[in-house]
Amino acid sequence: MSTLPHSTALDPLVHRLVGEIEERGLAREQVSLDAGLGKDTIGAWARGQRTPNIGNLRAALQVVGLAIDCTPLDCTPQPESSLSGIPCASGETLQK
Repeated sequence: MSTLPHSTALDPLVHRLVGEIEERGLAREQVSLDAGLGKDTIGAWARGQRTPNIGNLRAALQVVGLAIDCTPLDCTPQPESSLSGIPCASGETLQK
């Protein structure tokens, strides 16, 4: 069960990060420290008290093995696809 507030103001990447942390049984505080951030940084993001900058969010995601990828707006990734070879709505394939 997620401990995130049900707010649309939270960045979807923060939701993904916290979900991954919870799924792996990690502590937000430790992931924050491993990313070189303050101890409660991820907790503050999850509570909607702070907004991450791109560098800090990237660092935190990397700790749990995730990355920020750019996907063209006309190419919607399919949930079951891998990041290499994402099928697009147009039928083309987006290569990483």
